[in-house]
Amino acid sequence: MYLNIDAVIAKEVYKKPSKRSTILERVYVLDPAINTKYVVAYRNRETGLALLGIRGTDPSKPRDLITDLRMGIGQDLTKMKRFTDVEKEYYKFLNKYPHRNRIVGHSLGSNITQELARKDKYNIGMTDYVLFNKAHTPYMRNELENEYIKAYRIEKDPVSILTTKGRTIKARRDDDTLLDRHGVEQFIGRGRY
Repeated sequence: MYLNIDAVIAKEVYKKPSKRSTILERVYVLDPAINTKYVVAYRNRETGLALLGIRGTDPSKPRDLITDLRMGIGQDLTKMKRFTDVEKEYYKFLNKYPHRNRIVGHSLGSNITQELARKDKYNIGMTDYVLFNKAHTPYMRNELENEYIKAYRIEKDPVSILTTKGRTIKARRDDDTLLDRHGVEQFIGRGRY
């Protein structure tokens, strides 16, 4: 069965760094130097493609919930510690893998991914950005989407429901809970987007 590696890495980053898989799909190898609570990097040993996964909201982490709340009331994500912590790892990743790379995020991780793409506009073209179920919040300027930035959302996902850009994918089952619809698992095993 084909697994969408972007979604697999977006799910993998939710695990504790010590619990993450060292190899995914037999060819993506973990980079232990870029493996923190917020990000994880894998490199395809056959093609050289490097992927950076950015973790979204972990509901058991008060700091993540506070970040979501602050975004929800209109504060700028790029001014928050959660963003600046990830941004440091992002530039570390780009310095190590300047070509053939992709950044993926889910939920809050997608919002961070989009803001990194916006902030680092000179890197667009060498880096692709993939957003899963990105929240629409009052602070958002314009949503980005072009040939290098791809956004996907699950139909009736409560977090990304106001997002206007990107491709909407039908939920696996009509009786999925709202939390199920928001989960990155919805994108795994769906083939190529």
